[in-house]
Amino acid sequence: MNGLNRFAYFCFRLIFFIKKIQQVLLQIIDSKGLTDFVENDNYVFGVNAGCIDKRIDTTDQVILKRIKKSKIVMLDKALDTYLELKENIKVVNWNWESGYGGSASGKGIVKNYSTFSVPNLKYKVVYKDKNGNEITSDDGYVDYNTLDSGESKSFSFYTSYVGNASRASIELVFDEDLIFKYIAKKEWSGKECNEYFEKNPEKLKEL
Repeated sequence: MNGLNRFAYFCFRLIFFIKKIQQVLLQIIDSKGLTDFVENDNYVFGVNAGCIDKRIDTTDQVILKRIKKSKIVMLDKALDTYLELKENIKVVNWNWESGYGGSASGKGIVKNYSTFSVPNLKYKVVYKDKNGNEITSDDGYVDYNTLDSGESKSFSFYTSYVGNASRASIELVFDEDLIFKYIAKKEWSGKECNEYFEKNPEKLKEL
């Protein structure tokens, strides 16, 4: 095979590509079926976005090289998605008040102006003193279900102790893993990978 004296060894649907490098010494240079990539978000995204062609990218080492390309493009798409979520999913109204024994409670409304449906959306409340210095923080879930595009949901929160807090701020927290899983399963045209590296050829040096 291409003058490399390779042969394949088949065992339980596994294929090993072996090269003879000395008279009695063999070296495994690639494999096929040794690793299952179907649960790998970078692989799934790579297939959908055109970084990986399942017809020709079939051996494990080749797929791993293609996944490196996929990661770079996926990070770019993840950043775009994160910025859209931050910009278009907002706490449109909220308030809080101190309670008995230094506790605090409040409620709010979140509106999803984005095109995304977001599951398990979280919030974070930061309590501060009169000078704006952070005393403590607390977090929780707006809802354990999905906040669909265009939907509003109300939520409430309770913090057992906030000291002498007189001010507070609130923000939404977008889980990184959820963003990557969303991107991996989203429908893409298949041209995204080539388009990205055409615009950013210097990124190929990172591979």
